[in-house]
Amino acid sequence: MEENGETAGGDSARSTRRSSSFAALSGALIGAMAGLGGSVLGYLGAVGSQNAQAEAKRAEIRRTAYVTLGSNAQAFIAELSEEGVLMIDRKATDKELEKHYDENFQPTQVKLVQSELTAQLVATEEAGAVLDRLIPHRQSLSTLMATAHVLGGTGTDHSKFGDELVKTRENYQKALEEFLEKVKTEAL
Repeated sequence: MEENGETAGGDSARSTRRSSSFAALSGALIGAMAGLGGSVLGYLGAVGSQNAQAEAKRAEIRRTAYVTLGSNAQAFIAELSEEGVLMIDRKATDKELEKHYDENFQPTQVKLVQSELTAQLVATEEAGAVLDRLIPHRQSLSTLMATAHVLGGTGTDHSKFGDELVKTRENYQKALEEFLEKVKTEAL
């Protein structure tokens, strides 16, 4: 019986040790899983934060491009109007018209084209489609002014030029307003 008692007592001690070992390993496993889960959640949170920061940066770049385009478009319209008035009034000589075109209108137009290109690079698909409808109107205005510049004040039909300039400018302004309205919701 001693052998049976010893065996029974030994099995009981071994069983307790095994249960303790199993509990310790289970606890370690649970702790490791919790740590891993926390690390994964931390990583996902960091990635989400980086994505949000990157999207905020892209939105800021778009806003800046759109504001620059709007400002340069308004300057272009103002310069276009001034150039048109000089042509239609016939008070300026051809040399004065050429100087104004080269020193004022051309640089304003170049800035506008640059801002259009920048906006095209950063625009969303929807804003880019609206911008694509704006650019041909500006191109028409540029061609109209270049043609009048080449012909000079004396070679231009001022009545036809004035009518065409006003009509084309109105089309450009409508397309510009459509673009600005589209990007207003996008930029907020």
